[in-house]
Amino acid sequence: MNDHRAQEAIQREIAELLSSGRIIQAIKRIRELTGMSLREAKATVDQARSGPPPEFDRGPPARPKPPPVHGRSPTQRHSAAIQDSAGLPAKVQGLLRQGRKIDAIRALRESNGIGLKEANDQITAYLKAHPEIRRLHPESGKKYLYMAAVIAALVAFYIATR
Repeated sequence: MNDHRAQEAIQREIAELLSSGRIIQAIKRIRELTGMSLREAKATVDQARSGPPPEFDRGPPARPKPPPVHGRSPTQRHSAAIQDSAGLPAKVQGLLRQGRKIDAIRALRESNGIGLKEANDQITAYLKAHPEIRRLHPESGKKYLYMAAVIAALVAFYIATR
């Protein structure tokens, strides 16, 4: 019986959020209560807006957000990460030396639990601070390849016109 009351309470709460136009909050609340994925929660909200209220099955709780590192907010962590770019994990540094920037960003996100922008900014700051690694990246390598091709063409032209 308590399960039925909990169902009704959830449905009322979601209905109130939807009736006040707070769709995103409704989706977030459904995810918190049921452990649904974003896609499933959005489909549930869409169904609730177009028809009878959906049944909610309390599944496992949604993944918790990563805790703040050393009591700092994400913005403070982001700033500190950019300032202290030498603190990249060895795996990330190895990937950068191999010229695998995207894989390095992915590994940094996984190891530090940070967002895409934060990881990209940290990698960019690290590459600016370490130009010897930046030369290994394909973006900078193309520039030298074009320069070598132009020089080779000029030398060939010079030899041909002599």
